Amino acid sequence: MKRRAIRLHLLLLLFASAGIISCRQPAGHERAYITGNTGSREEVVLRCIDTLRTYGTDSVKSRRNGDFSFKLKITEPGFYFIEAGKVRSGILVIQPGDSIKIYAGGTDRESISGGIEAERYARFTEKRQQALREIDSVSAFLEQARYRDDFATLRDSAALKYNQIAALLKLHATEYIINNPAALSQILVINTKIGQSSLFDEFADSRWFLLIDSTLREHYPGNRHLILHQRRVDKLKQRLALEEASRKALQAGNAAPPIRLPDMSGNPRALGDTPGEYTLVYFWAPNDAASRKSNHELKQFYERYRNRGLSVYAVSLDPLAERWKAAVNLDKLWWINVNDTLGVNSPVAAEYMVTKLPVILLLDSKKKIIDRFVSVSMAGEYMESVFKGKNKH
Repeated sequence: MKRRAIRLHLLLLLFASAGIISCRQPAGHERAYITGNTGSREEVVLRCIDTLRTYGTDSVKSRRNGDFSFKLKITEPGFYFIEAGKVRSGILVIQPGDSIKIYAGGTDRESISGGIEAERYARFTEKRQQALREIDSVSAFLEQARYRDDFATLRDSAALKYNQIAALLKLHATEYIINNPAALSQILVINTKIGQSSLFDEFADSRWFLLIDSTLREHYPGNRHLILHQRRVDKLKQRLALEEASRKALQAGNAAPPIRLPDMSGNPRALGDTPGEYTLVYFWAPNDAASRKSNHELKQFYERYRNRGLSVYAVSLDPLAERWKAAVNLDKLWWINVNDTLGVNSPVAAEYMVTKLPVILLLDSKKKIIDRFVSVSMAGEYMESVFKGKNKH
């Protein structure tokens, strides 16, 4: 069961496209050599990561001291890992002609060396593992403090610490992409997850997905992993084009379309009545994972600027009003909250061209559109530049 769960996690992490392209290779191959040690005598299986599955490409019995070796015939780079009993290695990026050494003796920190990309990607993986250990430490502390009187404050501090850890890992990831433009392992890096959360948001971080697509096309034409990434990027380009059309339809300087929806008490609240020098119109849904993550980010952003003239008018698109109210209370969203029970099919969503959540519009004091964003981080960067400019004057 555990092995099946690990296998499923790998597939969800790496590939979001359908269609099976086999790891089995045609004639005209080169050899790659993988040697290592498992720490004990085990059956060692070299597994290939495919689009919808993983499967063994070869297996050997390790020696008494745990040593093993594989000679792999491949024609293009691929993603693999080693299984030996309950031990599973990290992902190996194997290129034709590689000679890779791996120690996977069951310790928390395995050792991978050699290869054109394998060692470099292993160093990034170590940074990810360190980030996960730090997050586990924060989570353990928070669990122990759950009955303390200051738990709410500690929870907010923990959320800030989590964001700092994720931001540092993301910095390492972007550095990897920039410094290794010819590395197929960029596909692994861009799909890095921390727990259930993706390190890169496909839409907000689209420039990195597009960069990888453009650089790898030159180096790996026809590579099965790149083909899957290209399919994903093609869909992303369609979404970007649709968002650009939405931005043009809701041009900066135009008055925001009026909204009047019921609040938590059932009373109608109009967008035009929202106080403040700036208003963020925030479209979200309680059953949307990206929205729930954005709720916590927006809370931190709101607390930072609420005393400087920022208001939030949050429009939930949920047919179930009680679910919406529960989510507002659970996430502690203390700003103006309204809900449209017509959901994504509502005229409001159509008028604001909401096709994917969350969507954020920044309005001025006259409720005219300043800009449109698809993530809290993008809106936050813009607002920080606005307030920094004001401070200079």
